[in-house]
Amino acid sequence: MTLNYVKERRDKSVDGEWYHSKNDKPGSVSYGKGAIKCSELLALNFNTKEIEYLSREHPAVRLFAPTTLTEDVRLQLTPNTKTGKTLLGAELVFAERWSDGNHIHLKGALYDKDSDCFNLITATTDKELVRRGKCSPTESHQKGWFIGQYRMAASLSFWRELQMVVFMHSRCEK
Repeated sequence: MTLNYVKERRDKSVDGEWYHSKNDKPGSVSYGKGAIKCSELLALNFNTKEIEYLSREHPAVRLFAPTTLTEDVRLQLTPNTKTGKTLLGAELVFAERWSDGNHIHLKGALYDKDSDCFNLITATTDKELVRRGKCSPTESHQKGWFIGQYRMAASLSFWRELQMVVFMHSRCEK
């Protein structure tokens, strides 16, 4: 499996972000049925010609920083939907946060050991940003947090960090 570069900017895409090839259509979610298998994340290849050519982070990429893996963060990333309720028992294994000064944005991975899948979710306190991306904001299990129905797109550094976390986590699980 590879990562694909966001070539056409859409309202919900940020220049310089990458998405997993499994979820290649905008509007594909990376949780529930769209969750990504542990083996797929471990097999991500960062040595393709496209990644080599576009290896430097784009100036528009938002610099997310690691955040503490707390129960509040897990709830912020868990959609308050039927599918989301199935994730209430999932383990939060990775999360990064960014703020634009007015709102907080969060990207994270919830691991469901029953399916051996990682549910990748972006949440924000900016409900209007989700609407501008032509999505209905889904409330999370944390009041004031919203999730859009779109694929996980993130900086190359996010994917590299996630792969390292998945590698370490999968070694601990066995």
